[in-house]
Amino acid sequence: MGLTPPSDNGLNEVLTKIGRASTPQVPHNSLGLTLPRALRCESWLNQKTDFFGVISGYLSESLQERDYTVVTATPGLSHHIMPENFAGVVVIDRLAFDEGTWFGAISETAATLREEVYELCRKARQNGIPVWFLDRPATTEPFGITRIKSASDVVMPIINPEEFEEGAKISESFTLIMSLVEARFASENYK
Repeated sequence: MGLTPPSDNGLNEVLTKIGRASTPQVPHNSLGLTLPRALRCESWLNQKTDFFGVISGYLSESLQERDYTVVTATPGLSHHIMPENFAGVVVIDRLAFDEGTWFGAISETAATLREEVYELCRKARQNGIPVWFLDRPATTEPFGITRIKSASDVVMPIINPEEFEEGAKISESFTLIMSLVEARFASENYK
C-alpha cells in the first residue's frame, strides 16, 4: 500500500512565525544606556580627540604633555567604538605590543588581537581616517607587523622624506610624532 509523504507546503512560513513569536521583546531602556556609555567612553566620543589607537604608555604621556588628547584603544572594542566621523588620527605604536593590554598581539598565538588591530586600520581608512604606524628598531619582521603596516597610510620613520609633495605643509602633530619615532631609532635603548 502506498503512503503519500506529508506535504511541507507552508511549513517554512509557520516555522518562521513560531520562531519570531517565541523571541521575547527587548525591554524599553529608560536609563538611556548605550554601549559607549556602559564602557565609559562616551565622553571622548563627544570631544575633540587627536589620537586614538594602540598607543604605548610613553607615547601617550609625551603627547598629553603637549596638550594633545589621546585615547588608547581597548582590546575587543577598538574598532567597534570608534565613530565613523572621528576627526583625529589612528595611531598604531609598535611599542604598545610589548606592554599593557596589547602585549604580544603580534605573536602567532594572538591572531585575534592582531586581526583586531588590522580591522581597526581597515575601518579607519575606509572612513577616510588617517592611520599612522609607528615602528621601532627590530631584528625581525613578523607577519603580523607586515600585515598591519600594509593597512596603514604612513609607516614612520619615513625613510625617504623627499617623497613628500614639494611645498606641502606638514602638520605640527605629524612632525612631533615623526621626531619621537626618529628618537627611538637614534637611541641605544631600542637596539
